[in-house]
Amino acid sequence: MSFRLRFFMIGAMTLMSEVQGQRRRCSEEISDIRKEISSLGAMQDDLLHALTDLRLGIESAVTVAAGSLPEDCSVAKKRGAWGPFQMIAPPGIGPRMVRCDMLTDGGGWTVALWREPVMKTAGFGERDGPSGDTLHRDSPRVSSYPTRSVKHDLSARPPAEKDPQRPSRNDILPDERHPAGDAGDEETWYRRRRLRRSSQGSSRELLRESFNRTWVEYKDGFGHHTGEYWIGNDVLHALTSASAEPWEALILLNDFRGQNATAAYGQFRVSDEGSGYRLMAAQYDDKRSTAGDGLAFHHRRSFSTYDRDNDEYHGSHCGLDYGAGWWFHQCHVSLLTGAGTSDAQRGTEGPHTLHWRNWKGEEALHSAALLIRPKNQL
Repeated sequence: MSFRLRFFMIGAMTLMSEVQGQRRRCSEEISDIRKEISSLGAMQDDLLHALTDLRLGIESAVTVAAGSLPEDCSVAKKRGAWGPFQMIAPPGIGPRMVRCDMLTDGGGWTVALWREPVMKTAGFGERDGPSGDTLHRDSPRVSSYPTRSVKHDLSARPPAEKDPQRPSRNDILPDERHPAGDAGDEETWYRRRRLRRSSQGSSRELLRESFNRTWVEYKDGFGHHTGEYWIGNDVLHALTSASAEPWEALILLNDFRGQNATAAYGQFRVSDEGSGYRLMAAQYDDKRSTAGDGLAFHHRRSFSTYDRDNDEYHGSHCGLDYGAGWWFHQCHVSLLTGAGTSDAQRGTEGPHTLHWRNWKGEEALHSAALLIRPKNQL
C-alpha cells in the first residue's frame, strides 16, 4: 500500500473518530437539554400551581377583608370611625370608598349624593390625567350627552312648574381633582359653604360634575367621593333593602345667598333594578325640616335617565328633556341632580337646574346633599 493511501486512510479514520465523538457529545448535550426542558416543564407546572394558590389566597383575603368592612357609615361609626371618607362593603356589592357624615344629627350618615361646586385655580381641574381613585370612571363633558327642548302640556304638569327650558351647556365641566371636603355637623357644612362663596367672585370659574348620565352610570355610581358624586342605585338598593330595618334620609340644601334648609324623611328605600329603582320616601318630618316635602311628588316613582324612560308622563321623556337622572313623575318638583351653575350664574332658575321647588321654587341652588342611614342606629 502506497504511503499516500495509508496516510489518507489514517486521516479518514481520525476524522470518523472525531465525528463519532462529536455525535456522542451532541447526543449527551441533547439529552441534557431534554432533561432541562423536562425540568422546566415541571417548574412551569409548579409555578402555575403557585400562581393558582396565590390567586385563591388573594381572593380569600379580599373576601375576608370585605367581610370585615362595615356595610355602611353607621356601622363604621359604631366601630369608632370618625373620618369623612370610609371604605364600606354594601351587601352583595364590592368594597368602595364613600363619603360619610359622622356628626350631623348624631352622625352615621352615608352620603348618597353630594353637590358642591369646586373653585378652579391655576393648574387645577385640567384634564391631564386622574389625580386619584375615582368612584368609577372619568367624567365626560355634559355636552357629550343629549338633551332636547321640551314643550309639555302645562295642564299635565305639577302645579307651579314653568315652561321648561333647554339645559344650559356653557361652563358646566366635570372635575377630576376635588379637594377633600368636610363631613362635619350640619352647621359646619353650611358655614363652610358660606365662606367658600364669599371667596368665589364672578371672575372665578367653578367646576361642576355632570349629572346628565346614562342608566348604567347611575346604576354603578359616578364622580369622586371627595367631590360631587352619586353613590349608585345598586348601592342605594343594597343598603336600604338588605333587611327589614327601615332607613331614613336627610337632605341638606344651600342657596347662593348662604341660606339653608333641610328635609328629613323617616322612611327611605330604593327597590331593585328590575323594579326601576323605585323610590320610597315617606314620613316627612315637619319638626326637623324647613325645606318642604320635595319628594312627595316622587314617592313610589321609578328612576329615569336620558337613555331609559320610566316616567309616567306619556308622550314625554323627562330624563332626556331635563338632562338628569331622577325619580321623575310628570316631571318633577325637586331635582337634586339638575344642572349645577357657577357663582357667576347665581340667580339662574329653571326646571333643568339643581333646585327644590318647595323651598326656593326653580332657583338654582349652590349645594345639596342626600344623607341616608338605618333609622334605629342611634
